[in-house]
Amino acid sequence: MTENAIGSPNKKKEILKNRAEKLAKLSETQNTANASIKVLEFKLAKESYAIELRYIQEVYRIKDFTPLPTVPAFVFGLINVRRKILSVIDLHVLFGIPRKEEAIGKKAIIIQKNDMEFAFLTDDILGVELIQLDAIQPTLPTLIGIQQELLRGITVDGLAILDGEKLLTDSRIVVNESV
Repeated sequence: MTENAIGSPNKKKEILKNRAEKLAKLSETQNTANASIKVLEFKLAKESYAIELRYIQEVYRIKDFTPLPTVPAFVFGLINVRRKILSVIDLHVLFGIPRKEEAIGKKAIIIQKNDMEFAFLTDDILGVELIQLDAIQPTLPTLIGIQQELLRGITVDGLAILDGEKLLTDSRIVVNESV
């Protein structure tokens, strides 16, 4: 074959570049379609929530806690987990969800990323689930305030997925005080 039949070197480069771009887009589409996250599903009142497993350090049964005076209402208190003192956040209060039962005997989910670590109350642990990323829809427009800001999205069956990153870094929850 002659060079004229195959084309000029610039034409070859253009064809190869177009093929590479098409393959990259196809690969990206396949990766997005197959992408998923593992979450721990839990209950707050009658609502189902979840948070990615990568943020969870452990699930801890609350045996005793120490309430704190003069803190925001959503700060439930402190717990001692194997000689480590952790703040406990009450998402019921933070999200405006009624809590009817006493927290003793309830479970708290301890979350962590880098140096930030705290726990939040749950009413029940439902289990681990694998969620396809393309099944997560944006939050509902009817949600307002902190609840909307801390949600990553909602699945079609109504599972609200918390954004662990935002929860661990929200300035309304996290207090960094320099001495």
